[in-house]
Amino acid sequence: MQIAAPASGRMRVVQLVAPDQIQIYIRTDPHAAATTMTDLTRIRSISYLKSHAAQMAEDLSLSGQPFVITQNGEARMVMESVERYQEKENLVALLKVISLGEADRLQGKGQSLNEALALLAEDRAESR
Repeated sequence: MQIAAPASGRMRVVQLVAPDQIQIYIRTDPHAAATTMTDLTRIRSISYLKSHAAQMAEDLSLSGQPFVITQNGEARMVMESVERYQEKENLVALLKVISLGEADRLQGKGQSLNEALALLAEDRAESR
């Protein structure tokens, strides 16, 4: 499965293209500014983090844009807001579920839409 995205600076739609060309669209916040590893205004040393942690936390809550933290001139970690981290974790979980479902579908596991609807109708009829 490949992830294809528009070439523009802001990612608005992520298109997941499965081997048989099924396309799934996931919309992201169109107003969020793109952040790249080359955004020099968001790179800080670990010693700066130690002395300005509260200020950086406030900046994170206001802007939502992560900081790249360096040690000895090399990127070591990314500091981001809890909200942004949770959004990423939710997206990763969703992509895993989609991937597992697609793998099952390709192996012939699961049910067709008509079979699933018939089972739902049976369950509803039995519960009445």
